Amino acid sequence: MYFNNNILKLEHHSGVGIEFNALDALKGVEETKDPLKVAVADGWQSARADFPFAQSIVKPFDWTFTTDYKGTLLSAIRKARRKTTSVDETSGSGHGATDRSVVKEEGSQNIITADSSTVKQGENDTGTTEQSEPSLEDRLSLTIEETDERIDVNKLKVREEILFYDDVTLYEDELADHGTAHYSVKVRVMPGSLFILARFYLRVDGVLARINETRIYHELNKRYLLREYTNREAKLGTLNLPVSTVVNPNLLVGLLPLIHSRYEKLTLPRLR
Repeated sequence: MYFNNNILKLEHHSGVGIEFNALDALKGVEETKDPLKVAVADGWQSARADFPFAQSIVKPFDWTFTTDYKGTLLSAIRKARRKTTSVDETSGSGHGATDRSVVKEEGSQNIITADSSTVKQGENDTGTTEQSEPSLEDRLSLTIEETDERIDVNKLKVREEILFYDDVTLYEDELADHGTAHYSVKVRVMPGSLFILARFYLRVDGVLARINETRIYHELNKRYLLREYTNREAKLGTLNLPVSTVVNPNLLVGLLPLIHSRYEKLTLPRLR
């Protein structure tokens, strides 16, 4: 089951941002020619050895709904101001009003917001004034680069006021009673920072456990966010863990070996 109306969006006043939604998360599910098998698959096939149709998969797909989704980056369009000249016959100087429009692209939807401001224009040598009018467009987006900087876990452990908290489920499935697949996003906003934890948790009973996590941290006095992605997984037969641990991703995540990781800095655009 996926929850299409569940969305977590973090937006900068420039219009850029990052969003977590169910549809984009499921787009990250890859096609596979050798899908994972449930624990009883071999026994089921052996009991049907005389039936050729039971030995092949007609339409292979990743029925575990595994995704490496790290969020959808939102770009914006800013209208630059083109300088023009006009004669002010009364005083030789004037004020020009400008509208700065921002278009936030969200899939097939465009949400347009306008920010009107009054900008004082200076007089030039000829007694004319320079006024602004919306014209050329340039795109605003987050700049992504790999980084050696890491999220300071000790800062997250500091006890401070929680201004906002939420836990959003994007999709979940019981895998035909053979385990669970669950993608959720948690957000926590403090006076000086915010933290997002997006987690895909997979458990195929008797076979495998997998946790893909995206962590985003931002200190409000900095122009960038840190994004960390990790993939951890192991066959359950090699872990020798109690069931109470395997079914609890908060306990399990620290016990799974790290398979892959990526550390990025998302820099906010400068507004001219």
